Amino acid sequence: MNSSPSSSSSSSSANAKPVPLCSCDSPMPASLKTSWTSDNPGRRFYGCILGRSGCTFFDWYDPPMCARAKVLIPGLLRKINGLEKQVEEMQQEMQRKMQKEMRKEIQREMEMELELELEKQKEKLMEMHSEMLRKM
Repeated sequence: MNSSPSSSSSSSSANAKPVPLCSCDSPMPASLKTSWTSDNPGRRFYGCILGRSGCTFFDWYDPPMCARAKVLIPGLLRKINGLEKQVEEMQQEMQRKMQKEMRKEIQREMEMELELELEKQKEKLMEMHSEMLRKM
């Protein structure tokens, strides 16, 4: 087996193959993984559930891929990864803009509250001033 990336997954298809047992000392059901090598992009296989620390059990789940699929799938994956990166960058930009707008809104609200408080204080001062003038 190639030492390239793979991912684990589970399959609950009605016509799925029976899960084989690995060849460890205490055999366990093998896990279904996905190969992402250039020769087998997206092709699923069974491997020991313990991964590299387990036995060397290996069995293809999917049939071999045709040459066209081997060419198309990596390109499609690159396109998907690029689009996912764009979405993530756009989400981060939106979050930055929203935070900036929220800070502006909070600042506007605080300024309005301060202006109201200032007006109240001015009124109190005017009342106090009027009261002092009357007492004179």
